[in-house]
Amino acid sequence: MLTTMHASLNGEKLDSALTLNIVEIIQRTCIQLNPQKFVVPIGIAVIGILTLSMLCLFVPINQFSAFGKLVGTAVSNETKVAEVGEISQDNVMLSTMPTVPSGDGTQDLVRNPRPTNGVYTANAHTNVDTDARNKPAARLGNGIIYEIIYSPDGKLIAVAGAVGIWLYDAETLAKVGMISEGAGAIAFSPDGQRLVSAKRLDRAVQRWDVSTQLWNVSTRKPVGGLQLRELHYVTALTLSLDGDILAIGNLSGEIALWDIATQQQTALLDIPERGGVRTLAFSPDGGLLAAANTRDAYATIYLWDVPTQTLVGSLKEHTTRRHDEELRGKLNYDYGVSFVAFSPDGKILASCSDDGSVRLWDIANQSEVALFLEDEADNAYLGANVVAFSSDGTILASAGNDAKIRLWDAQIQIDRGVLTRNVRPISVLEVNAGVVTSISFRPDGKTLASLSGAIANRLGETKVGDMTVRLWNLKTRKQITVLEHHNPRIESLALSSNSALLASGHQDGVVALWDMRSQKRLATLRGQKAIVKSVTFSPDGTLLASTEREKVRLWDVQKRKQVVVFKNNTATAESVAFSPDGKILALVDYSAIRLWDITKKETIGVLQHDVHRMQPSQFVLMAREIGRSIIQSVVFSPDGKLLASGGIDNSVRLWDMRQRKEIFIGDQVKRDFGSVSVVAFSPDGKILASLGSKEINLWSIAEHKLIGSFNTYEYFETLAFDPNGRFLVAGQGTKIRVWDLGTREAVATIEGCQDRVNSVIFTHDGKKLISGSRDGVIRVWDTSGLRSE
Repeated sequence: MLTTMHASLNGEKLDSALTLNIVEIIQRTCIQLNPQKFVVPIGIAVIGILTLSMLCLFVPINQFSAFGKLVGTAVSNETKVAEVGEISQDNVMLSTMPTVPSGDGTQDLVRNPRPTNGVYTANAHTNVDTDARNKPAARLGNGIIYEIIYSPDGKLIAVAGAVGIWLYDAETLAKVGMISEGAGAIAFSPDGQRLVSAKRLDRAVQRWDVSTQLWNVSTRKPVGGLQLRELHYVTALTLSLDGDILAIGNLSGEIALWDIATQQQTALLDIPERGGVRTLAFSPDGGLLAAANTRDAYATIYLWDVPTQTLVGSLKEHTTRRHDEELRGKLNYDYGVSFVAFSPDGKILASCSDDGSVRLWDIANQSEVALFLEDEADNAYLGANVVAFSSDGTILASAGNDAKIRLWDAQIQIDRGVLTRNVRPISVLEVNAGVVTSISFRPDGKTLASLSGAIANRLGETKVGDMTVRLWNLKTRKQITVLEHHNPRIESLALSSNSALLASGHQDGVVALWDMRSQKRLATLRGQKAIVKSVTFSPDGTLLASTEREKVRLWDVQKRKQVVVFKNNTATAESVAFSPDGKILALVDYSAIRLWDITKKETIGVLQHDVHRMQPSQFVLMAREIGRSIIQSVVFSPDGKLLASGGIDNSVRLWDMRQRKEIFIGDQVKRDFGSVSVVAFSPDGKILASLGSKEINLWSIAEHKLIGSFNTYEYFETLAFDPNGRFLVAGQGTKIRVWDLGTREAVATIEGCQDRVNSVIFTHDGKKLISGSRDGVIRVWDTSGLRSE
């Protein structure tokens, strides 16, 4: 029946929930066979009528139009792409069936045993198809993580990330549950039965029932949603210890107080210095609320009396040696308060700041009683990201950008606003994972959990760790276990020539290799010390080139070993490209392109990008100051006769590879947008696309002239042609835009990414589009909707 319907609708995919309902109706329809009566035809007729009725009731007419839309089936986040005849379905995780995470996010979910029809599936957590066009066919990796907390009974650890909220067993770090809803901030209710979450820069706050740790149709839905005023994005949240009041901070400097029982907003507090709310904390008795914002040059902590909703005090941080003019010149901005936490007795407030300092405040006298620095011996800017008290108040932990957790004796004494017993260091836990962004004490005080995730400073610049979760024994000061289950921000992607192997370059300097058939992470190439800006395979797939800062590394793919390192002398290596025959590697070195012979292992030519041919812009002058290359991107034409480059001086250039000279130079249309960050040839080599900040230009190779432009109000990050040369796709913010090159019209928009899309690439058969974004997730999209045009 379903096969017939599928064929009759010209291959259109039905709403998955509708399909499942049809199957269930068919299964429930009992047809008693009687050879003497014509019951079977009548039964089939009844089924047909029911099916058509459901189509009319639940499927809008435009559901069957594929024009301008990517059509895909909603599948689970952590399963492989379904082969023909295979079902892709969401997973139901049972707490009684925990599995140890594999590290790549592809093998640690339990299959949903729900019967399927072999072609379509319903979304298991909503039972409603949620716009399948914006659901990837597969997801590689679990993405960036932001916060870690213990449940009140100490049995679970919740980890909030861009893709979802993971629940791990507190003893073994075995995965016992997942909420498929991204979150930047989370909080448990006092009884541990509910979890409150908010996405990063989203308007809604949701509550989840985690009592059974069983994710299904009923419990996967949020049990209560709180909506802030329009355009006021959530930046912080905290729950009072009695679970009665939820405080929500937003980007506009407002703090909303919500009554959990009635789900009604009871107050709206304004921070005096306007700016996004960066951190919030309730006192243990719920009587005080502490907050700090992102724009306060004086690093002030504000205190409100919760019952009266009145501002009752402000704690201004004093000048430290790190806040001198020399340091401010290096930082180029004033430091701010990054986190606050009350002691269990409510008498002390601990705060940490961007300058690396940790302070203790006497709440009764609203005065600073202690100041210590993350690293007294180092004048360099480190930054303290988080502080936390143990449940008995005897230990204070602080952590920051130097990948260390410092433990302090917090059994202090205060007499009339004066500290009579000094804070003393106990131990330093060496995390060695980039940065530590979140810590949480287990309620029994025996264990500390740490997270090396992602955190943004006051300017919105993100620092990232290696996306690991670690457990520490507080008695022995030793690491108990480590969980490697998540990925840092993705900067670049590359496919091998047969589309079997995918390489991803990450913000933490790691290059990951993925098997596209099994969706497994095969290997991790380490050696880079900075962001991997570009990765590319040689045509035969035996070599992989990666760029980071002033270095280009060449890897043997089979042996997973580094074979050559090229070092630039003047600037960051922004781009690298193999010639189609695999004999030449083009490397960017500031204003020059070096041509390196793979066989001879030597430089055979240098193409000099002469910025003086055009009036140098402010971008060129800036590049010299910050060590950025003038040339941003290089690519060979399909026949290898030409090399194209894009520069920070707003130029697009073509180079003749035989004569080794420049034959064309073009200027982006909108000069005020400056840089050309990406250039790409169409598959037939007739068109060159160049990507500016807010424009994409199309150039005729034969005529050496501009033949078209796509301009928008949002910034572009990346672009790619489909293998047939009919479509051009570009990453634009969290969206992927698709244009038809024949009509020059936008025909589709994909909106399933949680953060800015940094890289897009088609498989070589054009059936899949792969995207990598700042949320640390690689998504695979079905392009059948485009191919059916």
